[in-house]
Amino acid sequence: MILNKILITNITSFKGEHVLSFEHTPQRSVSIISGDNGAGKTSLLQAMKVGLYGQFLFNNNKNKYLDYIDGFIRSGESSASIELDFRQRTLSGIEDFTVKRSWQRNDGKIKETLIILKNNEQYQEVTPKFFQEFIFSIIPLGMMELFFFDGEKINNLGESLRSGEISSAVKKLIGLSAVSGLEEAVSKYQSDSLKHKKDYQAILKAQQSLKNEKAAFHKEGEALHLRFAELNEAIKKGKKKLGDTETAFYEMGGNLASSHGALQARKTQLEKQLEEDSAKIKELSQSYLPLCVLSDELDELAEQLVLERKGEATQIVQEFAKERALLVDSALAEEGVPDRIRQIALNALEVPEEPTSKPIHNISATQTDEVLSAIGMVQDVIRPQALGVFSSINNAQKELSAIDSALEKVPDKYALSDTLSEMRKLNTKLSVQEAQLEEVVQKKKRVEGEINAIDNKLLQLAKQLEKGSSESKSEELAKQFPRVLARIKDDFFERRLKSLQRLILHNIRRLFRKDLLIHDVNISNDFSVELFGPAGSSIDLKRLSAGEQQILATAIQWALASVASGNIPTIIDTPLARLDSHHRRSLVQNYYPAIEQLILLSTDEEIDSELLADIRHKVSDVYALQHDQKYGCTEIVRIETDKALSEA
Repeated sequence: MILNKILITNITSFKGEHVLSFEHTPQRSVSIISGDNGAGKTSLLQAMKVGLYGQFLFNNNKNKYLDYIDGFIRSGESSASIELDFRQRTLSGIEDFTVKRSWQRNDGKIKETLIILKNNEQYQEVTPKFFQEFIFSIIPLGMMELFFFDGEKINNLGESLRSGEISSAVKKLIGLSAVSGLEEAVSKYQSDSLKHKKDYQAILKAQQSLKNEKAAFHKEGEALHLRFAELNEAIKKGKKKLGDTETAFYEMGGNLASSHGALQARKTQLEKQLEEDSAKIKELSQSYLPLCVLSDELDELAEQLVLERKGEATQIVQEFAKERALLVDSALAEEGVPDRIRQIALNALEVPEEPTSKPIHNISATQTDEVLSAIGMVQDVIRPQALGVFSSINNAQKELSAIDSALEKVPDKYALSDTLSEMRKLNTKLSVQEAQLEEVVQKKKRVEGEINAIDNKLLQLAKQLEKGSSESKSEELAKQFPRVLARIKDDFFERRLKSLQRLILHNIRRLFRKDLLIHDVNISNDFSVELFGPAGSSIDLKRLSAGEQQILATAIQWALASVASGNIPTIIDTPLARLDSHHRRSLVQNYYPAIEQLILLSTDEEIDSELLADIRHKVSDVYALQHDQKYGCTEIVRIETDKALSEA
């Protein structure tokens, strides 16, 4: 993280908007903000802390925080804000971020707003609810105490390394928090896997239960299969035996015997029919039946009678026409009609003469009609009826003759009784066996269905077990992992502590004037700091002067900054106030140039022209806080670096 700009508005003595831009480069990494006591240096440092952490700076006590903000906002102003622009290395490279925390005062209430921009656009990758967590991920609250501090209050850093937030920050700085995070992840995985293990055992139990159930069904299926084969074979043999018995039965005339009753019934029916037909013949014989044998003669008689009746009628007409012609001719003659005309009229009345048969029977017309009616009755009614009855009689007699012949061949019922009884027994047995076979078939289908259903369930369980098996392997690895991780952690922690110890000792030797006073440093696992003198004797930290404790704290902070994986700006308020000239120069010449980005909030007396000359090659920006006592306002004035350094 490299700080690019700070923008404050209406905070304490800073009325309106004020901007501090830092032209930071690796070669020029020091920015100086100077001002007299009370000019606003501490307020500026506090503004940066509040901007980053809000109410978490007050142990998340909202009421205490709002009381503080109420006094933090410049008196008479309704709003205030702090905005920090910085560069941060991410997975996408180096990107620009802006954190802006603002407050609006209205009716005695203060409303806070936190905004985060990325590359000057609203930060979309994190929802506003988690903006504060995003800031913590860049600079944890404990780490802030190590990098944003008051030089006069840092002297107890050797003691405070063990405190909760700072201890966590130190762990993060030396990379131990990553290992701890991995331990927590493994622990959570093992906790989760324990539940999965229970599920896995339940699946195994269910699988075994299904396998047992399937084995039982298989056993039942095998028994059914044997029973099916037995019944099938028995039915096959029974059908063959029944076939042989039936053949013998038929050869013995059993077929006729079996139809004896039907034949007798049919015979009785036919005999009754013959009686009825005989009655009909008798009835017909009492009318015209005898004439039916003279069919041709009756036809000739009818034809002759018709001709005779036609000739008689023609003769009557001719005689009538002649009489009328005489009357017409007489009348026409009296009227004087010419002969030729009269002849024409007479020709019109003339009836041509046709040959007529000579009457034979000499009967009247009425008698002729009666004879013709009787002939029609014989030919059209009696004769067809008689033919039908005779045909029925003939057929019945033929069938009776056949039945009598069959009945004569029916064997003795006692001779067939044994065979017939055997057939009935075989049929009964076959019916029972076929019913049993059908029952076995239905049971086999049920068993096959049950086995298929179990197979489907086993397939599903097998998939779960396959997944569980993979998880079990991971589980096994996870069991071993904590031990491996613990060894790695111990080794890593030990090496990092030793590295930190070497760096602290190195820094002490570079910063302390009494370089022979401290010969060794030990950092215990709880981050307790121990110093040892020339003879290996322990040095009581409380016996160090305030200035020496500040130098020791600076040596520790410098070492932590050196092992920090990410760049974090170091901002020091009142950095040199209580140090003697030797230690001031030591810090300026050794410590300040080594920090990645350093912002110093100092008085003119702390970093005088002589010290400023020592670090002039590292200075990028110089600001002066000019406080107006009359109006209680502080102005931030940028001083040309070259001018400030030349004056120095």
